[in-house]
Amino acid sequence: MKKGFRNFLFAAAFMLTAILAAGFQSEAAGRLSVTMMPQTEVTAGKTAVFEIVVYNGTNEEYDPGTLGVILQMFIGGNMEGTTDWTWSGDDFTYSTVEEQQTIAVNQKLLAAGESLTTTVTGMMPSAWKTDGTSAFEAILDDESDGTAKCADIAYYMPLPYKDASVADWYFNSVACMYQTGIMTGKSTDTFAPGEKIVRGQFATMLWRLAAPESETPYDSSRFKDVPNNQFFTVPVMWASTNNIITGYTDSGRFGPGDAINREQIAVMMYRYAKFAGYDVSARGNLADFPDGSKVTPYAQEAMSWAVGSELISGDGSGRLNPQGTAVRAEAAAIFTRFLYQFYLE
Repeated sequence: MKKGFRNFLFAAAFMLTAILAAGFQSEAAGRLSVTMMPQTEVTAGKTAVFEIVVYNGTNEEYDPGTLGVILQMFIGGNMEGTTDWTWSGDDFTYSTVEEQQTIAVNQKLLAAGESLTTTVTGMMPSAWKTDGTSAFEAILDDESDGTAKCADIAYYMPLPYKDASVADWYFNSVACMYQTGIMTGKSTDTFAPGEKIVRGQFATMLWRLAAPESETPYDSSRFKDVPNNQFFTVPVMWASTNNIITGYTDSGRFGPGDAINREQIAVMMYRYAKFAGYDVSARGNLADFPDGSKVTPYAQEAMSWAVGSELISGDGSGRLNPQGTAVRAEAAAIFTRFLYQFYLE
């Protein structure tokens, strides 16, 4: 994770780094993943049980002993040792390394499409809080290439949203957005995962991700439909100044209230990655999708990058659906994948 973003997260009292989703394996084709699902209520001073699932969504086979899961605990922004936790599960061995506890696959090869399941149980520390200031982080390490690397992260965190439960595929993506402050709910207890996200909201998410230290002055000449003193005004000014957004070139409009589509998301994320100085050389083959040829010429490079970086994949029918509008849960998932891919380098 980049130092600046780590400071931003902790300064804002958010406990976790970029996180991938529990229940996310259906969305994680081509990726090794770990999920951590609570089986009991997580309460201070009581025993809690989590189910941990390691899923191989890649085409590779992982040798026994090359996978490990590290559990970390965050309380009020500080990691606490997890020495009072015990692990169980026939497919895993247990070890303690400093303040972290590790389980490693030791009995069978994990082939593509296979998963291993275990449970972790333990007494919750008395300092555990359910107000958004305590959390877990379960990190999956893959040492099959000789070097440890973070392959996936999952975590459990109580959320205030009544429409985002641990059984939902988007739960951890929404939780990641909630904890980092990149994306807020539609109300104090509603996230509205199926609601379309608009361009002004997406620009605001990028602005929050960048966390610029100074505000960009308002310039009424940039877009005729971006008035001053709106929630999206400063984010749009900032993104336009840094060439992350350009608006509709034929009308001088940005369209802050227009639903954003998938190829527009790819373009904005691509430009942001370049602005932030990340490696944007990854490329995916758009011809692998039945509608890959429908990507607008201006978006082809960005969409190829988004596919190659695993930020955007096919929809339920295997199509890219480049002009299809995105909903809030999808935007949360894309940002979470971006955090994983680039901030956890």
